[in-house]
Amino acid sequence: MALLAQVRAARQDAALQAVPVVLVSAASDADTLAAAGRRGADGYIVKPFAAGQVRAQLARLAPQDYALAVETVNCRRLVKGYSDTHVRGGGKYRQLIAAAAQLVGRPDAADTLRALRDTALANEKCGPMERQLADKLAA
Repeated sequence: MALLAQVRAARQDAALQAVPVVLVSAASDADTLAAAGRRGADGYIVKPFAAGQVRAQLARLAPQDYALAVETVNCRRLVKGYSDTHVRGGGKYRQLIAAAAQLVGRPDAADTLRALRDTALANEKCGPMERQLADKLAA
């Protein structure tokens, strides 16, 4: 299952190790659930699901800053399209996830991540987001 390989890759990436991973899949068999746990998934939601299940997972995994957790999930919007568009979005996504880990504990963490994501979505090039990222993390 490609999704399980992505979990393993995330756990091996230093920038993503601290980020909680919740898998969402239609697979509900015990073997898949066990494999997800072995590869480092922090949670598993079976499709179809209710919005309350997602909120419960976020609340469980991010008791320090729920708003930052929500903004972190919303960063996934950056990864879309095909080829170059997908690659650029994936790079921006990885940068923002790493930034989210650095923002933990700051009172403006969620607002800062939201502003960074909005900049990334509004600009095809990475430059504006990277400049804003450097400014926000230096503050």
